[in-house]
Amino acid sequence: MEKELNIIPPIGYEIDRQKSTFEKIIFKKIPENPKTWEEYCKQAEDNVSYFCSSPDSIIKSWFEGYYYEFVTEERVKQYVALGRLLQLRDYWVKRSKFKDAIGIFTWSDGLIVTNNCDINECALTFPTQEMADKFITCFRDLIKQASPLV
Repeated sequence: MEKELNIIPPIGYEIDRQKSTFEKIIFKKIPENPKTWEEYCKQAEDNVSYFCSSPDSIIKSWFEGYYYEFVTEERVKQYVALGRLLQLRDYWVKRSKFKDAIGIFTWSDGLIVTNNCDINECALTFPTQEMADKFITCFRDLIKQASPLV
């Protein structure tokens, strides 16, 4: 006769699969979502990162002289902001399961809105309204800077 044991980590923790064995389960705290770009850079510092510096140094060191040239500096800053938002969004939703999706959109007058959407309908999609609202609260300036690309 087979027996099965389901292990449910405490809220805010996950199973540390590298340290756990069949006999001993180790839990590790799930890091909170970063609330600033700088926090994200600190949490991601073990990974290769090319964009955790100021927008000005990005423009000078990465965009100039390559085929990634843009007509205006404003457009460069919009793309850099969008790139950061996409990285932050991926970090925020990495453990989420989507049933529906809530998208973040901007209007030409700077208004930021959310709406139900298909998960592939826009770049900034979230599994819940609450998560989308928190993301907007943390990254409102970055979202406005990336407009009209969002």
